[in-house]
Amino acid sequence: MIPVSHFRFVLAGVGTLVASPLPLFHYGAQLVVINIGGTFTTGPTEAAYVINDLISPAAVIASHANEAATENGKVVAGTRTARFTELVSAAVHVPLSGRTMAFNGAAGCISGCN
Repeated sequence: MIPVSHFRFVLAGVGTLVASPLPLFHYGAQLVVINIGGTFTTGPTEAAYVINDLISPAAVIASHANEAATENGKVVAGTRTARFTELVSAAVHVPLSGRTMAFNGAAGCISGCN
């Protein structure tokens, strides 16, 4: 579980026009959770644009990829998650089943990250 006190904002990721990143500028989000599945949410390329060009957080958690994105704790090549991690300049963290991630106030992972 990521302590709520460390979030400044969580991006819903339903599209760059629907879930405006403007509040993220105002609040100075350093840790962002963004959906990258591309079916009913932003895809990996669009999500990377939002992260790199509109928000510029210190770290991002890829979410709702709608795929088996990892194997043995590593991102699988050729997946949406792999594409997103290749495109994003911020630190990318991938959630893993049974592993709790924790972050400090500067979006630095203090435990449970890949």
